[in-house]
Amino acid sequence: MKDHRDQNLQRLRDIEKAIEAIEKYTKGQSFNIFCSNQMLHDAVLLQFVIIGEASVHLSNTITTAYNYPWYKVKRFVT
Repeated sequence: MKDHRDQNLQRLRDIEKAIEAIEKYTKGQSFNIFCSNQMLHDAVLLQFVIIGEASVHLSNTITTAYNYPWYKVKRFVT
């Protein structure tokens, strides 16, 4: 069970780091800049994929404990 908790914790940390990266990359950027800057666009999309992939591997214990539409997050990778 401990290993399962450690994996969940690592996945949640991955999600948190990806969110922080998205915030860092997009801070002060307009929507037009975001759309026209291919590198910025790709970097942000990669972070969303990381979030989706990490959420797919969270245990049901985590995903059922919170009233959150996890299926929407998982759709980034399925």
